[in-house]
Amino acid sequence: MNEFTGRYFHALDPKGRLKFPSSFREGLKQEHSVYLSYGVSQCLTVYPASVWRAQVERLKTITETDGEAFDYRRTKFASAQECELDSQGRLLIPAHIRSLAGISRDVAVIGNLDVVEVWDKARWEEYFKQSLEQHYENARKVPPLKASQQQEGK
Repeated sequence: MNEFTGRYFHALDPKGRLKFPSSFREGLKQEHSVYLSYGVSQCLTVYPASVWRAQVERLKTITETDGEAFDYRRTKFASAQECELDSQGRLLIPAHIRSLAGISRDVAVIGNLDVVEVWDKARWEEYFKQSLEQHYENARKVPPLKASQQQEGK
């Protein structure tokens, strides 16, 4: 499983290409492509192909009668696009997808375990500041490790 961590600040080139951080490119070596889609926090989410396939399987179970969940599914797939990193480790982010997240030039590239998020830099800084203020309260909502999980970590 890929594990993406850290945050990096970059600028898109005039064609809308993002140079992926080298540590993230390393995590994508085994993948032939990635999927780019609108995220849930006004950002873009970059899924390695293997993670995307798991998302597809999970979202296939949602039907039209599931209301808002089906709306989420529809939006997720309507904004999705399969992409490849070029030989220089750049990802072309199409203008119509950039506009969904309000991204123009300066971006924050965020590792979020099995996915990478691409944020407008100013929006990320605002979000992160607010998130830090709620860090303790948010941490309390994370389920504790089960005894079997604690043993695996040793």
